[in-house]
Amino acid sequence: MTEYSTIAKKTLGGFSIFGLVTIVTILLAQSKGLQEFEARSWDLRLSLPGALIEPDPKIALVLLDQQSLEFGVKNFGVYWPWPRQMYEAVIKFLGPAGVRGIAFDILFTEHTSENLDEDRDFVEAVRSGPPIVLAAALSNELTLESPEDIQEFRTKQQLAIQNSELAITLSKLITSPPRYQSATLPFRELLEAAPALGNVSSAPDSDGIFRHTTPLAYMGESKVLSLPYSLFEATGGKGAIDWNNAIDRNGRLAIRFAGGTRSYRSYRISDLIQSYANISQGMAPILNPDLFKDSFVIIGMTAPGLLDLRPTPLDERYPGVEINAAILDNLLNSSFIRKPPEWLALAIALGSTAMIIIVVLRLGIPHLELPLVLCILFLVLGTPLIATQYGWWLPLALPTISAILTLILAYAYQYQQEGRKHRFIRNAFKHYVSPAVISQIVERPDGLTLGGERRELTLFFSDIAGFTSIAEELPAQSVAELLNEFLSEMTSVVMQHGGTVDKYVGDSIVAFWNAPLPDPNHAQHAVEAALDCQRKLRELNSDFLKRYGTALMMRIGINTGTVSVGNFGSRERFAYTVVGDAANLASRLEGTNKAFGTWIIISKTTAQALPDSIILRNIGKIKVIGRNEPVEIYEPLEPTELSNDRLADLDQFEIARLALLSGNIGLAKESFEKIIHDPVATTYLTHIQTGEILSGGIIELKEK
Repeated sequence: MTEYSTIAKKTLGGFSIFGLVTIVTILLAQSKGLQEFEARSWDLRLSLPGALIEPDPKIALVLLDQQSLEFGVKNFGVYWPWPRQMYEAVIKFLGPAGVRGIAFDILFTEHTSENLDEDRDFVEAVRSGPPIVLAAALSNELTLESPEDIQEFRTKQQLAIQNSELAITLSKLITSPPRYQSATLPFRELLEAAPALGNVSSAPDSDGIFRHTTPLAYMGESKVLSLPYSLFEATGGKGAIDWNNAIDRNGRLAIRFAGGTRSYRSYRISDLIQSYANISQGMAPILNPDLFKDSFVIIGMTAPGLLDLRPTPLDERYPGVEINAAILDNLLNSSFIRKPPEWLALAIALGSTAMIIIVVLRLGIPHLELPLVLCILFLVLGTPLIATQYGWWLPLALPTISAILTLILAYAYQYQQEGRKHRFIRNAFKHYVSPAVISQIVERPDGLTLGGERRELTLFFSDIAGFTSIAEELPAQSVAELLNEFLSEMTSVVMQHGGTVDKYVGDSIVAFWNAPLPDPNHAQHAVEAALDCQRKLRELNSDFLKRYGTALMMRIGINTGTVSVGNFGSRERFAYTVVGDAANLASRLEGTNKAFGTWIIISKTTAQALPDSIILRNIGKIKVIGRNEPVEIYEPLEPTELSNDRLADLDQFEIARLALLSGNIGLAKESFEKIIHDPVATTYLTHIQTGEILSGGIIELKEK
């Protein structure tokens, strides 16, 4: 019933989160702020490898840059705006070079006031030259154009592109094209002579960045192509153009750039003018006309003072002429940025929301939860990044925000539902078991059932020597304070060495290593903990003497062996503990210290698992109560206490022990008497004198 209730709560919570995220996602999808966030994310994606296209070598730019302006002043004495004969020279240089067409990204709105003949020569060059497209700026603002000029423009456009396959296709694809009421046009004679006109009006995105282009607009009922599209049309551009997912219902296409400024072949207009002048005088040109053969040439301005610099995703001051070059490149090579249907962003967002909710709240597989969540986030974030390299603008902002919001809500709900249970478990158990056990219980609450497993552990038993007498001499409050402080400090040492404190029995501590978490060096860690406990106790005793008038001495027994470890007890009350003969032996070894006057005794199984860095004294073999087989025991020694005299005593002890082992009682007794100050040697002498040494030098300990 409890499990069913938990599932029902998580299911209800999941549906609630999904509903809330859906509402927020739908509202966000229509917000201007999210659209700008999406656009900014696209700008960042353009910096990824493979996001930009290779510039088409057939496109050439002729730039009116600052150096060209200075060239005009120095060589011809002309200032801006330039007289038309400067552009006439450019046309007459490019025409014989065999260009496919020329587009002027420059408005020629007025006559040259000083010399009308220059205007007529320029008009004639436009009329008789290669296919040329002139700029017109459509507008909804009042312009100075006469009604006659506006009508001339409309009529010209209707005749020019009434049979244009490109314009007809675009008019079918664009359901809500931009419409204008007026225009800024070339002066009348140039307007009449122009083979084609192209719209140079463009609007940035809502954040002021130029990311899109509008290939077709309307002035009244007349269709007007943008300048690059008009150049494509004027040069007989044909071929299968794949418009799928490239153009939206408002007639906008995302521009796929080839890089920063000067990505396309570019030449100074002054070099073309000088080259034409050189050819006219029978001299070698600065530029070889063959450079422009079969090229699409766009003439525009890059001089800072001419103000045709626009912010783009790649540069805050990007020449408008290079934007037109990128648009023409996209058209020539059908290399458009493509966008999926608008509903896809919402579908991805809600799909990722549902998957995250299932993984976090319903799947119930903890070790798979994080990898699966990371996979979902990778799909949401990584797929749009990868798609950029293939010219696809997949939605990133809405699915990302939706996924993050879902994660926050799902984990907040999970914390609310499970956090209280976890906190209860931690608070209930933290005073009795190690943090490792608590963590295991929190991760697997189903582990709180009766049962255990067989595992090799190292068992630790400690006891305070003579504590009963100490307790009888101190006030009850002082006894409690002394014992609590002692147990706290010793427990801290045990846990620092990775031990699990099983229980306290009066003033005794029962602990073990290698459970619940594996510890391949459990014997070493247990012995090191015992040595550290003794060091810590020596530090504490100076304070205990001052405050309580007594010092404490602790005996420790350690044994390594296989036991059952797990939850043992009744269905109503149980504990994580150990059961087995190896645990009983550790307890016996703790008591053995009393017989030998030692403070730490370990078994042979523990000693065999220790590294050479831990110094041991082989005490010998004993026969403890309750066991038939003798036990070989060892005493861990503090390296800092091994003076030369102490080492000599240990050597003498080893001589005595080996003599006893071989049955040479006399030699053993003589050697032990030389180190009578050693309590272990004294114990052996006592048993020799009473005749209680068994065959093989084994001491049988009897209960007193």
